[in-house]
Amino acid sequence: MNLYELTGDMLKLQQLLENGEVVDTELLNDVLADTTADYEEKIENCAKVYKNLTSDVEGIDAEIKRLTARKKALKTNADNLKARMYDSMKATNTPKVKGKLFTIAIQANGGKLPVIVDVSTDKLPDDLVRIEEKPDLDAIAVYITEHPACGYAHFGERDESLRIK
Repeated sequence: MNLYELTGDMLKLQQLLENGEVVDTELLNDVLADTTADYEEKIENCAKVYKNLTSDVEGIDAEIKRLTARKKALKTNADNLKARMYDSMKATNTPKVKGKLFTIAIQANGGKLPVIVDVSTDKLPDDLVRIEEKPDLDAIAVYITEHPACGYAHFGERDESLRIK
């Protein structure tokens, strides 16, 4: 019997008992013992599968960290090599090198020209300043603790989770 069926049987048994119907106690004890043992075994087996899956996730996370570190090192080496080529070509005033496979050239970047603001934002006209407002959740939490009927906000419910030790 699978966990879904056992859960259904447990709920039916609970409903039968809660309805107040007279049930043969010997039969009830036998059914309850069998169903409870099967149910607990299924739950434990599910916990074993869960632990195996989380173990796989931890192994994958470790591999991701290893590959991320390798990727970062390769990118750093490539960026350093490119910077050395750029510095060398600038120092020797060589704007272009045409090779057998590649043409390497120093060119101006495309896109918008960079804008450098020379004054603080309080000296700029209002239509040139973007102000982003967002609620301060920590301050609101303190406020609604002190004023529960404020009407601005309220505390939500905490989620539940299953823990396997």
